[in-house]
Amino acid sequence: MPLFFFDFADSRHCTLDDEGTECETVREARMKAVRTLTAMAKDEALDDELLDYMVSVRDDIGRVVYRATLSLAGEWPVNQQ
Repeated sequence: MPLFFFDFADSRHCTLDDEGTECETVREARMKAVRTLTAMAKDEALDDELLDYMVSVRDDIGRVVYRATLSLAGEWPVNQQ
């Protein structure tokens, strides 16, 4: 089964995957990346008003085969804080 590496970044941290995860196809790797990305944002969305997350999926020879970015920008209307 092919090995894929999932590198995640936000505005504060970058985590490079050096272990990899087996996925049957690149589409399965994409689904795992998107699910993880949205879970990361969900956990922190209550604390921040500006979030930027990125995931890159690399194959076993280091090529980026998928990349996704998720952004959230929230703002309070005047005098609503």
